[in-house]
Amino acid sequence: WWRPCRAHWWPAHPGVAMGTLMAVPMAALAVALTAAVVVAIVSVFGWSIVAFIKTLLRMVPVIGPLIPPDPPSQEEIDAANALREKEEAEARALKEKEEAAAAREARRPKTPEQAIVKLAEATQAVKDAEAAVASILEEAKRKAGGWNLVAEAREKLEHAEALKAEIEEDLESLRRGSSGVVPGGTVASRSAAVETSGSKPPQENSAEASPS
Repeated sequence: WWRPCRAHWWPAHPGVAMGTLMAVPMAALAVALTAAVVVAIVSVFGWSIVAFIKTLLRMVPVIGPLIPPDPPSQEEIDAANALREKEEAEARALKEKEEAAAAREARRPKTPEQAIVKLAEATQAVKDAEAAVASILEEAKRKAGGWNLVAEAREKLEHAEALKAEIEEDLESLRRGSSGVVPGGTVASRSAAVETSGSKPPQENSAEASPS
């Protein structure tokens, strides 16, 4: 009769199975020790040593591509934000400049007759603004308040005066037969004053104001 050999039922070397079972906790222990060492190094030397190690590992041909890139530092984030804000501010300034140039061209009279009509309107607007400032100022003195209305009225007066001066320059240029554009001259400065006042031309909106 055939009897199975003991080798068919049991491993030839029982120590192999035991070694396999012991390898799992040993590997886990190695991982835990490695993590503990990394934490200890970071706590003592800080993340700078980790960054240094990563820099060295990136030089290794095989391991280098596997190292993930470092996240941006706070200084790099701040620099990127500052650059973006600067670019946005420059874009807004350019847009405002283009809009101001278009508005100036739209206001420019095409003939001396148009300039004369606009000048008469602007002169009347200045008179109305002066009267409004005097009235609101007197009311503010009497009530000892409402000085914000006085400031607004004075801003409208400045706008009216700037627009009047701009039209006077246009009329003079038209009478000379020029285009009305004097590079770097008074016309450009008057236009800038009108644009920065932030209100509409007097012929469209009167500069009158009344105290609240």
